[in-house]
Amino acid sequence: IHTLHMNSTMFTKDDNGNCQSCHYIDSRTGVFERWDEVKYSVFKGYTDLASDEAKPSISYDQTTITPAENRFFKTVKDEPAEWLTDDTKVDKSIYENWVVSIDGECENPVEMTLPEMEKQFGTVKQVMKMDCTINGVGQATIMQSEVEGIPVAKIIEYAKPKAGANILSPISGDGYDYAQMSLQWLIDNEAVIVTKMDGELLPPSQGYPCMIWVNKTSGGNFTKRISNLTFMTKPADKLDSQLYVGQFTDDRTSEIYSKPNSGVLNYPTGVVLTGDEAKTVHLEGFADAWDEPIKKMEFSFDQGKTWTTLDTPSNNADFWTYWRMDFTPPAPGAYLLNIRTTSITPEGADRVCQYNTQFMFTVE
Repeated sequence: IHTLHMNSTMFTKDDNGNCQSCHYIDSRTGVFERWDEVKYSVFKGYTDLASDEAKPSISYDQTTITPAENRFFKTVKDEPAEWLTDDTKVDKSIYENWVVSIDGECENPVEMTLPEMEKQFGTVKQVMKMDCTINGVGQATIMQSEVEGIPVAKIIEYAKPKAGANILSPISGDGYDYAQMSLQWLIDNEAVIVTKMDGELLPPSQGYPCMIWVNKTSGGNFTKRISNLTFMTKPADKLDSQLYVGQFTDDRTSEIYSKPNSGVLNYPTGVVLTGDEAKTVHLEGFADAWDEPIKKMEFSFDQGKTWTTLDTPSNNADFWTYWRMDFTPPAPGAYLLNIRTTSITPEGADRVCQYNTQFMFTVE
């Protein structure tokens, strides 16, 4: 990225770009920090409140459903436009005639239309979440919906994978085959070939006529418009389970930076609130760690000096943790909310997010 910037005439000449276009240089240490990671800590002029002064009212649930207008997964292709992108025009014949090939290393390869698969394997309805594969700290690339579709476990049982076959690859009609997941992972996490969302046929923008959803799994594995379910064999040491669960490591610290994650969903950071919205500030957001349950969330209005803790006992990693906060500002001004989230690793240890989520708002 440095080479791209510093060798770009547009960046260096036209826009007078330099290192401080993207970095903050700590005057005490000379260390170059990433501006987006430190900017709210560098800003001054906040109204700081200790937790016993702020007294926010906070609650949570794991059942909240994302409204249709806030679903994040969108199709970027534009051909054929009448069925790939326009949610107001759903051609039911595409669903009725869509053929999926169950093939590869299995004893019972077969081709079926989606209605034939639903008749053969049945359908299930369940609430599931979808996180972006790389969900930047504080970003809101997540949703939760009620989906209905064909249980993948039934397909695996019917197909009879050959000895040694350990992978099922959902392949899109355009050849996308990123999501090569182990058979056991798909069974354990109740994978579904989704054909309906919130009681309606899957919207075109969400992958019509079918896509795969898997509990505790990154959304990058949720292949849309599946044309093939292909059984494969991979050496055990090549099974990239980290790919499934959104787990990425910071190249500077070697720490996992992507888990757990949290964010504010009902306002963008930096929002200016007036009128009734400024009297009692209502914030809504999420906490999630893909395959790990959330243990607690902590909220601070004094830049991390004191915290208000929201414990989330018996948390289920299949669903997001959706929190709501009501906060009464004592005076107009700029406020910085720090959110620190803790999840529980498969080994039972606490995992605290490497970066706090920072949300700034101003009340007038």
